[in-house]
Amino acid sequence: MLQERVYLNLKATIWMAMLFVMLVCTHGCVQTESEPGKLVLTHLDSINDVARKYLKVDLDSAKLLSESVLNQAELNNDLRSQARAQLVLGRVYYERGTCDSSIWMFRSALSISYTLKDTTLIGKSFSSISTAYMCTRNFEKARLYCDSAYSMLSTQNEYELMAKAATNCAICHIQHERYDVANERFAKAIYHAKQSSNSGFLVTLYNNYGLFNRDFGSKDTGTYYLNKALSLARSAELHVSLATIYLNYGQDLQQENPELSSSFLDSALQLSKRYDLSDVEEITLGAIAISLRDQNKPADIVGDAYERYVEKVKDNKKQAHLQSFEEFEVKYQIAEKEAENLRLLNQIQAREGSQRLIIFISVVLGLISLFIIWSLFQSRKLAIRDRQIYRQKWTLC
Repeated sequence: MLQERVYLNLKATIWMAMLFVMLVCTHGCVQTESEPGKLVLTHLDSINDVARKYLKVDLDSAKLLSESVLNQAELNNDLRSQARAQLVLGRVYYERGTCDSSIWMFRSALSISYTLKDTTLIGKSFSSISTAYMCTRNFEKARLYCDSAYSMLSTQNEYELMAKAATNCAICHIQHERYDVANERFAKAIYHAKQSSNSGFLVTLYNNYGLFNRDFGSKDTGTYYLNKALSLARSAELHVSLATIYLNYGQDLQQENPELSSSFLDSALQLSKRYDLSDVEEITLGAIAISLRDQNKPADIVGDAYERYVEKVKDNKKQAHLQSFEEFEVKYQIAEKEAENLRLLNQIQAREGSQRLIIFISVVLGLISLFIIWSLFQSRKLAIRDRQIYRQKWTLC
């Protein structure tokens, strides 16, 4: 009986120890296996974010990077990265004016988003499709998609995305001359934009709402929101927005107040030159030439202004074609380097996590070993004591 009891206690202890070690090791294995997928996802996200940054400055780089993400994501069966890359690639097609290709790419992203049941991605896809249909001037379909985007995103409190969807809806209603509904959508967009932290977007929204009211609503309301846009752009030092607002003011006031219009256009020109805003400078020079012509200025003055505009157009086109293959490669390598650095950082963090796990398991195994040794020692003590009692019992008899 005594030996059987000791054996059962020892067996129970060993089984408990083995079970605990199995649970710990299984947990470690699951973590280790999940890490590579996480690293690939983070790496692709990083490249995709860089591609998105290139959308406004270099469509070729944006296309190359988003296509590389899409190909890698398809190989890894990484649906989320596929959808995000398709949204960027769709924007590339949109910016190039190939709207049908843009719609097809956005629809592919939407299909994957539904598979993932990712509400935010679905909302982004709806909003992107809406923008693409506006490109084809199919404003009724665009309105349906931006309404769907707004409804979907409102469940996630995605304020900036909700504001953009509402703005798209407003533009669609303007095209159908439903100005009261457009005004309501603009009000929603402004409300949500205030809840977000993107000052630049709020400035653009104030500016657009101001121009809308100047054309289709109350001019006083229009002036109020244009001034709000101007004030916020100045306080936040948003130079591109500020130059654009000056340009809009200058164009808007050409007939009403030529002198004030000229002052705003000069301010836009100075800002665009100071901060190397070539596109804004080109449009401003064109607006100045038109303004001088409308004011019946002497032909030589108007001609000089027009020549400055033509030279700027040529210069911008020349600059656009100057990008060599070597410059493109440098941009791509920088993007790859940023992604690689992030991947290495994640690998280091994963390695540190594995090391911590190994240390944890080692400590646990040490404690279990000590516990087993202690149990054996206690069992031996009990066996010796029981043997002594047994001998004493028979001696007394």
